[in-house]
Amino acid sequence: MRKRIGYICVISGVILLINPKMDIELIKTYIINNIHSLWPILLVLIGISLQSKAPKSRKKIKTS
Repeated sequence: MRKRIGYICVISGVILLINPKMDIELIKTYIINNIHSLWPILLVLIGISLQSKAPKSRKKIKTS
């Protein structure tokens, strides 16, 4: 959950740094246009994130 909030903050900050007086509708069209033209990059990022998250191994508790 914290990672998702961090991603949202980073993306919002970058957009506001590019153009701080940007209108909400302009932001929506900008994002939609970028998604339509750069959708393969999203697949690459999803693949990298899935590979980097290794499953946590459970520790076995020894019972005597």
